[in-house]
Amino acid sequence: MALQAEPYHLSFLNEDESWNLLRFKVFRKGSCPIDLIEIGKEIAKKCGGLPLAIVVISGLLAKKDETEEWWKHVSGSVGSYIISDPEQYMDTLALSYNHLPQHLKPCFLYFGAIPEDYEIPVRQLISLCVAEGFIRQNEQKSLEEVAEDYLMDLIDRSLTIVSKRRSDGGIKACCVHDLLHDLCLRKAREDNFLRQISRYNQSSEYRQCQLCIHDNLVDKASFEPYEVCTRSFLSFGRSLFDLPMIKDASFICQAFMLLRVLNLLSIKIFSVPMALERLVHLRYLALHVEGEHVTLKISNLWNLETIIINGSKGSLYLNGIQKTVNLRHVYSTRPINIHGDSPSLFINPQTTRKLPGGSPSVLENVQTIGKLPGGHDLVWFPNLKKLKCQHDSFPKVDFLVHLETLSLIYNGYKRCSHLDRFPPKLKSLTLSNFRLPWDQMSIFGSLPNLEVLKLSYKAFEGPSWSTSDGEFRKLKFLKLRGLDIRQWNTSSSHFPSLQTLLLDDCELLEEIPSSLGDVSTLEMIQVRWCNRSTENSDQQIQEEQKIMGYDGPKVVIYALHHYEVVFEDVDENDDE
Repeated sequence: MALQAEPYHLSFLNEDESWNLLRFKVFRKGSCPIDLIEIGKEIAKKCGGLPLAIVVISGLLAKKDETEEWWKHVSGSVGSYIISDPEQYMDTLALSYNHLPQHLKPCFLYFGAIPEDYEIPVRQLISLCVAEGFIRQNEQKSLEEVAEDYLMDLIDRSLTIVSKRRSDGGIKACCVHDLLHDLCLRKAREDNFLRQISRYNQSSEYRQCQLCIHDNLVDKASFEPYEVCTRSFLSFGRSLFDLPMIKDASFICQAFMLLRVLNLLSIKIFSVPMALERLVHLRYLALHVEGEHVTLKISNLWNLETIIINGSKGSLYLNGIQKTVNLRHVYSTRPINIHGDSPSLFINPQTTRKLPGGSPSVLENVQTIGKLPGGHDLVWFPNLKKLKCQHDSFPKVDFLVHLETLSLIYNGYKRCSHLDRFPPKLKSLTLSNFRLPWDQMSIFGSLPNLEVLKLSYKAFEGPSWSTSDGEFRKLKFLKLRGLDIRQWNTSSSHFPSLQTLLLDDCELLEEIPSSLGDVSTLEMIQVRWCNRSTENSDQQIQEEQKIMGYDGPKVVIYALHHYEVVFEDVDENDDE
């Protein structure tokens, strides 16, 4: 029987600790102006030693001019009684919300539609906010880039927490503190921003634009006729491994004809509802469909911007895609087959690269596709930024001048004998099953902007890899997985920007080059399912660094063997 540890009770901060935290969060490494020190200490004291209140108020102070008048205003608004009455925490937290710029308020309130303690993928959150119309158009930036700026602003104000990061250092997932989640719900109810249905509350009181369903109660919830005004239908569940199933989701489409957002990823459905074709206002569609093959007719959904289709069997057939001129992102766990109303959209790669009849591409807004099988000509997607595809030959991608993230799975029976050129902006590359010789690695080493490189099962074959000067100048993240490499000959100067090295299931690798310990930017080496000699070389690097006088371990080693429990690889789906 497992022992249950006693809960650890954190004490409140004293006045000095409170002031130090507030000062650090506002000024970072800078110093506080003399005329603000006393009022700053007063503000910190009024937060009652509650770290969250101090952090949130610090975010508010850091976003405004450093004037004594403003700091006195904040001091007068912070309740000094929050220790004795925890319910009054909200008054302090609400102060930061009340001073949010107007364009950030709906983005913050949207976290109220997400379950408490739920880590939402940033790409999903951004697509939702764009579809909801929360993001202002900017001539210099895309909507997604503006949405990222909004999110960073909320993070800088300590209203949003970064919970996971991608291998390139970007934000992968985020969430909000429990108290801030309560604040979102309170403000959302006050503004009639959203209605939440859970197993404890299925009342119908308002005419909200957003309707969110928690605890997988979609099939149990009753919807009133006047809720036709609802613009968003969001269903969230806590488990990805035990999703409930309903036979037909048509009743949702029929009840909410004006939907802009339909997110049903937390339930399984057998087939795509026929009534879906009538949701002409739909901008965001996310479904988990269990059918063998899924056909999605989208020719009438001309406002559609994001498609997410999950499911483990068969393929996804998109019909009428040439009419969805606003389409931006297509994600699917299934291979995607794209068809128009005429067969001209499905082009064999060996045929002409020019568009039929010289007509302009109607898919120029598409930024993301994953995952696309061979047989589709990428010329239809000239502005792609992210692409995941499976091919039996190396696809032509050099003309995709905006492409930043590329994941390629080779389906050919023989070793890939030809590599085409890569687009200049490529930052992240994942390769699987190409069985390339190591001497072709120089092609990737010469990519000027490459920051992330992941080589999965049989991407390269051969016993030895030797790197050269001038390669991988910007590479920050390198992962080798399931390769038969035995010797790796390199120098610290060959990876001048490397921060993270992951070695997974490289059982033949004899050792990690000791020279990598001299890479000044290196932060972590992670090893799992490798042999003992590889682990010993890790430890030798650590010992050498200690001798050189590093304060604490510069390289963190995780050594896992066949008899140990394997932890989740959080980097596995960075670009999904």
